[in-house]
Amino acid sequence: MTLDALDSLRGHDGAKRLLRAVQTTGRIPTGFLFHGHVGVGKRTAARIFLRRLVCDAGTGCGTCLPCRMDLEERHPDLLEVARAEGKTRLVIDQIRDLREWFSVTPFFADRRAAVIDDASTMTEEAQNALLKLLEEPPARGLIILVADDPGKLLETIRSRLQTVYFGPLREKDLLNLADPEGSLPSTHRSLLALWAGGSVERAGRLLEEGRLDEAIARSRALLDRKVGPFSFSQDLLGGRVAGRDQREEVRELLEGSLLLLRAELRARYGGDVPDVLLMEELGARDDAVIEEAQVLLLEGLGRLGGQATPRLLLEGLKIRLHRLWHGSRSRGGVPRTV
Repeated sequence: MTLDALDSLRGHDGAKRLLRAVQTTGRIPTGFLFHGHVGVGKRTAARIFLRRLVCDAGTGCGTCLPCRMDLEERHPDLLEVARAEGKTRLVIDQIRDLREWFSVTPFFADRRAAVIDDASTMTEEAQNALLKLLEEPPARGLIILVADDPGKLLETIRSRLQTVYFGPLREKDLLNLADPEGSLPSTHRSLLALWAGGSVERAGRLLEEGRLDEAIARSRALLDRKVGPFSFSQDLLGGRVAGRDQREEVRELLEGSLLLLRAELRARYGGDVPDVLLMEELGARDDAVIEEAQVLLLEGLGRLGGQATPRLLLEGLKIRLHRLWHGSRSRGGVPRTV
């Protein structure tokens, strides 16, 4: 029985059905946009799909010559475009090189195909160059854009691509990838799955020594009125992980703080919540205040996807939370559970 490489991709059953159907019908579009959560397998899915297209068996078997060439990154008809080492953006020269690459007739396959990873980091000039390529697509070519934030792409680019959504991984799939040996204690596994938000990439970072505890502590600090806004933003962004985007750092922080707020409400109404997720600061507030804090965090996440400066956004959000806590009434010791 020939192995199907898509079976190795955890989760994303809907996306896999769509890709198999597209390949079966042979009606392959000029381009795809694989978008969704960070670190859930979008790039992996794109590479597997390209391998299936050149595979002798059509499954990405991994054993035929075209598959072996792809796995060894030497297939002349497959290409991946990624940010240069140390760079935060994809630039116009990379798209110009891609256009030149597509001008060459396929060597072995019936088409040339390319993946553009982190496509949402393209500069405006690079996007305009890509738009020209999509407006006059190569006759025997396929382009797959992989993007965490498709809203940063030109609408005229998005409209020319078939979109495929990749959501957060289920807890079981996430833990099978992040902790395949099951070496973590069960309570730690559950906490890791919750904080990773369905992202294997995030789970991998959190598994580094102390990172999960640090991430929880930072989200607690955002909601702690005793922690000042300016020192907090400096401590968070001044010491961020090298090479990471400030926006991603702040996004994880806000999503973590939302988890703490939801944990507080869950605990009040009989839910089983780990003690590390409960805060005295939140326990003293009534439901309406907790819900208002959730709205502030969600608004912050929305602005983070736009042009807002992460540091200024974080400082402003911390000030608004500080005012919310000081202006709200105490719950008067009402117990969490009913």
